[in-house]
Amino acid sequence: MNDRSAETPRRRGRPPRVQEDMPTRARIVNAAARLMRRNGYHAMGLNDVVSSGRAPKGSLYHYFPGGKEQIAGEALRTAGQRVTASITTTLSAGGEVAENLRSFAQLLADDLERSEFRNGCPIATTTLDAASDSDVIQSAAAKCFAEWHDTLAEWLRTRGHSATDAAELAALLVAAFEGALLTARAHRSSAPIHDIAETLARRLSL
Repeated sequence: MNDRSAETPRRRGRPPRVQEDMPTRARIVNAAARLMRRNGYHAMGLNDVVSSGRAPKGSLYHYFPGGKEQIAGEALRTAGQRVTASITTTLSAGGEVAENLRSFAQLLADDLERSEFRNGCPIATTTLDAASDSDVIQSAAAKCFAEWHDTLAEWLRTRGHSATDAAELAALLVAAFEGALLTARAHRSSAPIHDIAETLARRLSL
């Protein structure tokens, strides 16, 4: 699912502008999250992280002695927490389940459209690219997915579902929205995201 890593609005075709008042460590983490959500782990060079985060190169190993792999793990955790916050805010707004799901789908679609369908889920993109090669990335990604699942399951329990049903439906929601994001990028259309939200809304309203 999508994460809006900290950056200021920009014109089309220009590189993202980072928030200059952020601490150096946070700028590095945010830069890595932005780069990985678009291209994955292996395509992310440390020079790219330095440039995008506007950080001194020496600061990379000062803050991240574990190098690129440690930066990636931190970036995944940060991105995952932002997505969790978005899930909580959007789905806990009150109203009908269907409206909550439509609002969340709109959030995902808007973010994807703003990037001209270049930015996917930072967790999924990086998982597909590098989880089989790195225990650090695999562990961070698994924790993100587990946190999303647990957050959704708790929301479903507050809507009257049993613990068992909530756990099963939460797994369905995560998988469905992740698949919809990937399909939307492939078609360069946000329609799959809205379509899956409607399908899920009907399923949860039964």
